[in-house]
Amino acid sequence: MTAAVHRAERKPSRRDEIIALAADLLREGGPTALTSVSVAERAGISQSSVYRHVDNMDELAALAGKRVLTDLAGALAAAVLSADIDGAAATDISVIANRMIDVMKERSTTYEVVDRWQFVDGPLGEAVRSAVDDSCRTIAMLLEHRWRRETGWADPFDDDTVRLQLTHAHSFQADGHAVARVVRTSDDPATLGALTTVLTSRMIGGWHAYVADMQRQTGVRLSTGGAEIDGG
Repeated sequence: MTAAVHRAERKPSRRDEIIALAADLLREGGPTALTSVSVAERAGISQSSVYRHVDNMDELAALAGKRVLTDLAGALAAAVLSADIDGAAATDISVIANRMIDVMKERSTTYEVVDRWQFVDGPLGEAVRSAVDDSCRTIAMLLEHRWRRETGWADPFDDDTVRLQLTHAHSFQADGHAVARVVRTSDDPATLGALTTVLTSRMIGGWHAYVADMQRQTGVRLSTGGAEIDGG
């Protein structure tokens, strides 16, 4: 196969380019910025030509929304998995929270996508809810990774434990999203600093709640800071 053929296979389709442009519009201006007119202007085509590549704007919004939400999840995961901190101390959690606040501020329009479209009917709402669920599965994976690291647990989790982890992951996700709603409305350093403190507290509290439930579920006692967490 020639190099020219390889290049042709790698070249994005016009449909992919339209989706990428729509995603850019969402990142820049949120849901209100995504219209057939704005996509056509950005792509240098007529408004009617947009519909040669997608059936309607709901389909395009779903595809573009999924893309920007996936990017957001990756950025938040990178903040949590920073190589220079391990999350074991409260100061580490504060650093992680501060980096998450930075991501929330930088990508505030992506959170608008969730608020605007998460509960609408049809493929658009389904795409956003699917992206949120993917994010929660990533959070559950991070919780499991730390649990296994700190307890030495090597066995597979049963279905009840997996569901328990997802329940806590959804709580973490909801807490973060609630903070992000406030972050996107403020540029005041004092307010953002206070939100970092709130997020730090919620993350520490969420971890302790997760550990307490996992101790009850698995029978393993996890020592934190030299003292076992009371699982009730």
